[in-house]
Amino acid sequence: MISAVFESEKGKLLNQHRTICEVHRQLFDIIVWEFQDEPSTLKKLVGLLEEAFIMGVKMNAKLLEHKLSLSPDVFNSSYAKDKQARETRIRLVETLNQNQEFLAVYGDK
Repeated sequence: MISAVFESEKGKLLNQHRTICEVHRQLFDIIVWEFQDEPSTLKKLVGLLEEAFIMGVKMNAKLLEHKLSLSPDVFNSSYAKDKQARETRIRLVETLNQNQEFLAVYGDK
């Protein structure tokens, strides 16, 4: 295994929207393929790519924390919108928790 970070489930493409983590995974695949015969270069590139991936996860976590700190008024006040806001908040909290779990393992490199 070249990189535990890129073997993790974090950042897998879940829908049609590309994420920064998905782009990092694609870069990782290309770099490993292109530099497989140059281990010292591969090690340097993977290290930098891991660092960028972890930065992306941290940035996503901070953005989620900010979004979750917004008052409920931001989502409007009708019942349907309140229910949608609660569902969105639950999804965001789950994603934030996944980010924090990932960073607990890989974030202090």
